[in-house]
Amino acid sequence: MDRTWGHGTTFGPHTEGQAPAGHSSAARSRTSRRPRARSISSRPRLARPVSSVSLLQSRHSHDDQGGITVAQIIGQICFNVTDIERSIDFWENVMGVPLQGRTEIPGVLEAVHMAPEGGSRIQLAQWTEREGPIDMGTSMWKIYVNTSDVQALFDKAVAYGCEVETEPTRLDRWPVTVAFVKDPDGYLLELIEYHEGMPAGVPDPKAVDRP
Repeated sequence: MDRTWGHGTTFGPHTEGQAPAGHSSAARSRTSRRPRARSISSRPRLARPVSSVSLLQSRHSHDDQGGITVAQIIGQICFNVTDIERSIDFWENVMGVPLQGRTEIPGVLEAVHMAPEGGSRIQLAQWTEREGPIDMGTSMWKIYVNTSDVQALFDKAVAYGCEVETEPTRLDRWPVTVAFVKDPDGYLLELIEYHEGMPAGVPDPKAVDRP
């Protein structure tokens, strides 16, 4: 089937209404009666930055065939902990990421942390019927924690009793200083301070005004 992808460019094995070499005129006639392929050049292009307004509008827009045009955004990442009260205390009072809410479902205690200025949400989950340490396996590597002062956050983590992997180190390749510690369950945390501004769309901890 022919597909037209904007700018009048047609991609396909042959032109609309023209049979490929070796096909009969009957085949050409059947080809000519096929519905023309819809052009999608009028559909929303996502190559440019998408504002919150356009995301809201996209929820209510439809494509040419009546389907709803949608956009996706990563929500929160959930990981298991062995003691949810300890983990809540760690994330709120050591890492400085406030508790946003908590709930309980059958067999699981849950809590969500997120900075009020934005960024990612983390969800903690303690399975009440499970015992023993978290099996880290090989699937998860590390959790990034952006900070306005990596040395201060590192010192706070050390005072709490976190296992140290790497002390604060200024990198040559990027304008950042990083440190690595492990949380109470053994998750590896990369504490990172940017010295020349944040990546596009990422809240800047140095612009945060907290007491």
